[in-house]
Amino acid sequence: MDAIKTFILPRVSFHLKNGIVQKRPLNLVDKDIKGIGKGCLTLPQRASVEHLYLRYRTGGLNLMTIYVLADFSQILLGLRLLQSAHL
Repeated sequence: MDAIKTFILPRVSFHLKNGIVQKRPLNLVDKDIKGIGKGCLTLPQRASVEHLYLRYRTGGLNLMTIYVLADFSQILLGLRLLQSAHL
């Protein structure tokens, strides 16, 4: 999970910040990350995913879905465009 947070998520977030990305491929990547996270927590694949998104203190992995990260990135891009001096 540390490798995913260190290498994969920053690269994905870089691309999300610099353009519009289709959400279907993001859902496929997110599905793979959920499977890996459940394996790290030794949960069965049919288990719910709340444990992946909980904070470390409460026993979770502190992950954020890439789908939500894409929405945040698009909102931040719009805010940056609205606040730019070239309007």
